[in-house]
Amino acid sequence: MRRMRRLSQGKASMSPRVLLASAFQLDRRGREREAIPRYKEAIALGLSDALLREALICLSSSLETVGKAKEAIRYLRRAKNMWPNDAVIDLFLASALRSQGNIEGSLSVLAAALLCRTRGRRVESYLPVIRRKLRIRHLKDKRKE
Repeated sequence: MRRMRRLSQGKASMSPRVLLASAFQLDRRGREREAIPRYKEAIALGLSDALLREALICLSSSLETVGKAKEAIRYLRRAKNMWPNDAVIDLFLASALRSQGNIEGSLSVLAAALLCRTRGRRVESYLPVIRRKLRIRHLKDKRKE
């Protein structure tokens, strides 16, 4: 606890990595509201790709937890643009969409993630129908490529 107080007192001079570590620590303790601004600041200051991915996922999770699913979705879409085939991002995006009441969108993200990972002739032949039924726009039919 003393360490957290010291971290928060010197926050202005913290590096992005230290801010992120502090946010992770607060988040693990169930103090999402306090972690959110630290995640945002660490992201704004610049992180390596691997740390940025973790920060975006954890920030989004914290935002969803405190009832800000719409904002969480914005960050997750940013992450999805950077890492389009990341299953963890897909799962958190589906969860945030569900929290916002968008069950259809959540199902679509989950189905697309599953289909991207289970390619093969048996799936490919049903892809046009699956895309239409689940309203999945971003899956490509490899037969047409």
